Amino acid sequence: MDNLQLRFVFDRLNQANETKKGLLQIEVRMTGTYIKKMISTGIHLTKNQFSNKNGFTCKNHSNAIAITGQATSLFRKIEAFVLSPNCKTIEDVKNWNKSEEETQSVIEFMKIQLAKSNPTRATHEHHSALIRQIERFGRIKYFSDINYGNIVDFDRYLKSNGVHENSTLNKRHSTFRQYIKKAVYMGYCPKDPYFEFKMPQKKGKDPTYLEQSEIDKILNYNPVNERLQRVRDLFVFQMFTGLA
Repeated sequence: MDNLQLRFVFDRLNQANETKKGLLQIEVRMTGTYIKKMISTGIHLTKNQFSNKNGFTCKNHSNAIAITGQATSLFRKIEAFVLSPNCKTIEDVKNWNKSEEETQSVIEFMKIQLAKSNPTRATHEHHSALIRQIERFGRIKYFSDINYGNIVDFDRYLKSNGVHENSTLNKRHSTFRQYIKKAVYMGYCPKDPYFEFKMPQKKGKDPTYLEQSEIDKILNYNPVNERLQRVRDLFVFQMFTGLA
C-alpha cells in the first residue's frame, strides 16, 4: 500500500529512564488517520541509549552499531512488505514475516479455483459441499494447517457428521486432494499429506446374477430378426464365458 507511513517509536509506555529499559517499536500508520499497527523490534534500551537521529540510532551501548543495524534491517523488511502487492490493507501488516502457507486462506483458494474451472452444476454442488464441511471443521484455515494429523481428524469429522459410505468419503478426500496438489504446485502448500493418509476404499456394487429361470427364457427366446439373433447369441456367449 502506498498510503502507509513507517517510523520508529521508542518507549511508547513512557517507562524508560537511565536504568529502566523501554521497547523500541515500528509504527505503521495509514496516512492522514489515527489507524496504525505497532510491530515490536524486540530491542529494549534505556533512555540514554536511544537517539532519533536517522529515524533511530543506538548510542552509549557496547553493541550500538549492531543494534542500530538490526533495527534498520527490520525496518526495511517491513517497509518492503508494506509496499508489496501482499499488503492490501493495514491489517495485512501483521503478516509481514509470515510465509504464504501461513497466510493463504485454504477456503478462499478453493473458491477461486472452483470459479476458474467453470464447473457443471453437479460438480459445483459437490465441491461447495466439501468447502462448507472444511469451514465447519474449523481446523484447516491456512495451508500451514494442512498436515497428516488434521487430515485424519477431518476424516473422523466427516464420519461423525453423516458421511458414512466409503465411496462418498473417498470422493470428498479425492476432491480435496486435487486442490492440495494444485496448491503444492503453486507453492502455497509445502507437501501433500495424502501420501501418508490411507484413502477410504471405494465399495463396488454387488454383482447382479441371472436366475436359472431367466437364463432359460433367454435360451428359449426366438428373435424376430437377424440383428436381435446376433445380440442374443453374443449375450449367451458372454454369459457362459464371462467375457466382458
